[in-house]
Amino acid sequence: TMLGMGQSIPEDLAPRIKAIVTFGNPLKLMGQTIERSSQLYGSKAIEFCNFGDPVCANGLNAMAHMMYPMDGSVTKAAQQAAALVKSGSKSFRG
Repeated sequence: TMLGMGQSIPEDLAPRIKAIVTFGNPLKLMGQTIERSSQLYGSKAIEFCNFGDPVCANGLNAMAHMMYPMDGSVTKAAQQAAALVKSGSKSFRG
């Protein structure tokens, strides 16, 4: 949800969610992360915040927020999310 507004994901769906990725999470402006603020999703969270990003780092560089697809963050996020999904499926089967 956007800064706690809107509908939240129903708790009964939490076991089906294996990874959550954010690029420029505005929670950081309030000194929070998903990892620290959510018992349900904290261990599944992968958060990226570029230096100077006005959305998450209180910066003034709008381009910092636009660089995630070009700076390797998306590739890293995909690799980390895939690892979480794989580890989640192994424990689910086992």
